[in-house]
Amino acid sequence: MSVAHQPGRCKSGDVEIFYRRVNRGQTPILFVHGLSYFSWDWLEAAAALQGDCVCLDMRGFGDSGWAKDYSVPAMAGDLGAVMDHLGWEKALVVGHSMGGRNSAYFAAKNPQRVA
Repeated sequence: MSVAHQPGRCKSGDVEIFYRRVNRGQTPILFVHGLSYFSWDWLEAAAALQGDCVCLDMRGFGDSGWAKDYSVPAMAGDLGAVMDHLGWEKALVVGHSMGGRNSAYFAAKNPQRVA
């Protein structure tokens, strides 16, 4: 199934993060993929929801840039950078596998930014 989306990019430190935006509804929802996956894998789930959905490619995956630092804090920081770029103060954050680990770390360090 082909899902209509708008591609975008933003800077996070020394790396450029690629994302795909779907719907543009009321509720901001950020999808974070797992190891061996990328943003494309979340598009159908995002399209089924009414939110302002963004599926990102983590650093070193998909169309995002390569970086020197692949630590959990660095990758979690990318979530905040994407949210800042989009003007989102708070969002639902959905993560799978590696993306779940990075999302959980982001939520623990930034509880005011996650719903």
